[in-house]
Amino acid sequence: MSDYQTGYLLGFVVVLVLIVAVYFIFRKRRGGQGSMKGEYDERQQLLRGSAYKACAFSYMLEMAILLFLEGMQVDLPLTRGALYAIFFLLPIGIFAVMCIRKDAYIGIRSNLKQFITIGGIIVIVEIFVTIRYCVAGEMIVNGKLTDNCLAPGLAILFFVVLATLLIHERQLAAESGEDE
Repeated sequence: MSDYQTGYLLGFVVVLVLIVAVYFIFRKRRGGQGSMKGEYDERQQLLRGSAYKACAFSYMLEMAILLFLEGMQVDLPLTRGALYAIFFLLPIGIFAVMCIRKDAYIGIRSNLKQFITIGGIIVIVEIFVTIRYCVAGEMIVNGKLTDNCLAPGLAILFFVVLATLLIHERQLAAESGEDE
């Protein structure tokens, strides 16, 4: 096994161990509850259903666009992997923003600080990964955006979700302050 393969395998094992450790830390903090899913009331479930419908519709629209581009053999300034990565992230963002705007993203007993902390960590990590790809020249190869654009895409997605969530929470706090 070469040094590169050994390092890659070691990195994979370290990340896997970290994921398991984070899972057990969150499980312990939540009092032994294994699920991180929130509880939603009927109104929230109905609103989430409409957001799922919009997400599914956007996936179908994207598939039609992909099929059209494949059929027309259009040469885009990005690789297929980059196009798929971008098309994968868009409906997720649509779902999250729709749910947040309709107050159906965070469950009844969910911890908002936990969502913000995890989302913030993801944004920061993805920004560093994006910088690494740009410095190494791996973001654009042969004049085409590569599938490494998933890192800035994730950073943008989580940043938009966090910003929408914080703006919505601030609006709710202002409205509850006016009611008193």
